Amino acid sequence: MRRLRKAMPGKVSQEQLGELAECHRTYVSQLERAKTNISIDRLERFSVIFKVDIADLFQVPDEEAP
Repeated sequence: MRRLRKAMPGKVSQEQLGELAECHRTYVSQLERAKTNISIDRLERFSVIFKVDIADLFQVPDEEAP
């Protein structure tokens, strides 16, 4: 999710994403760090926000070069 959030125009913060998704910024942080589970409803909400298929939210990003 972090990769998708950072790819959004305007450098969207966790707080801004939380507002768009109607959830708290700490929940966004926990999702980005894989510290909590997500419901189907939230998956759908984030897929609409990111304009991607739900399946795209499960893709493991490539290793980033230092």
